[in-house]
Amino acid sequence: ETEHNRFIECSYDHPLLVIDNPRAKKSKQKAVFKEAKDIVAGDKLLLLNNHNVFGKKRMESARLIGLLLGDGSYANCTTPTLSIATNDLYEYVNSNFDIGISKLMDCSNGDIYAQVYIKNIKSYLVELGLWGQAKDKKELPKNIHEYDRYSIKEMLSGYFEADGNVQLRSGNAIIKLTCKYRKMLEDIRYLLLKFGINSNIVKEKKGSSELKSTCNNKIYKTNKFDCYVLYISKAEYVSRFIKEFNFISKNKQDRLDSAAIQIRNNMDLYDDLLFDSNSKISSNYLKDKELLNNLESIKVKRCDPIGNKRVYNLTTSKTHTYVTNGFISHNTGGEEN
Repeated sequence: ETEHNRFIECSYDHPLLVIDNPRAKKSKQKAVFKEAKDIVAGDKLLLLNNHNVFGKKRMESARLIGLLLGDGSYANCTTPTLSIATNDLYEYVNSNFDIGISKLMDCSNGDIYAQVYIKNIKSYLVELGLWGQAKDKKELPKNIHEYDRYSIKEMLSGYFEADGNVQLRSGNAIIKLTCKYRKMLEDIRYLLLKFGINSNIVKEKKGSSELKSTCNNKIYKTNKFDCYVLYISKAEYVSRFIKEFNFISKNKQDRLDSAAIQIRNNMDLYDDLLFDSNSKISSNYLKDKELLNNLESIKVKRCDPIGNKRVYNLTTSKTHTYVTNGFISHNTGGEEN
């Protein structure tokens, strides 16, 4: 387990890419593969900092799909509906899609609350594999990695607009995305990595509270529940998010604009990091003395034995390396023994 609630479970002989001399000056540090059994608290594992690989398929109305993932309902036997809480979003949906209005209320803060039917979209939701999903079992469209950069960018913008939040704290900023379903956020975290944005997922307990509606002035009580929150908190990644994504709601976009931050100088980011083959581990995975880029280091907090587990071996071509929960691994015993 590392800082920022990341973890990996693997066999004791599983090689992971680490900084071999974490206490040395950054210019003197090198990357080596180290077996899991030799990794201790205080070591620094290397994370992939950017995975700029997209498909070629275009997703229709990708921003609307993102909004529906957050604030939509598309269970079986219903017409897809979307809940809207700002005038800006209502104008966008009303101007670009064929809708019917289920509920429309003026709020005391000048915005509106609306529930609208999205017509002529059911067949496309079926094609995306979304139709029939409900409550906390929502997932991203099937084969999500086949879609192009623009589609992923628009879909994520819509989803963060629906379920995301921008918090400003003493000149810093934190971008949050809340969901009841961890797998959804894990998939989102990998999509963000395509844009060079690393994030962390934390399980949180939400206490009961009372909320007063700005539309009907009624008091609504919420019960205690567990949820998962994806955090983008480092200045480097907040800055990249601001460059890549945008919101339709003026209030939320204004907060995003206010969160523009200069990249900090003390980030644990690495470019041109020398890879040094380790005598204990075969050196034919990466080229000896190769310079590696787009990496970030993260400190190990603890290493615990978890007993006997079933092991799955994965083999990849060329470099024989792959990414596991962000960490860089290479082939293990699957092809050797």
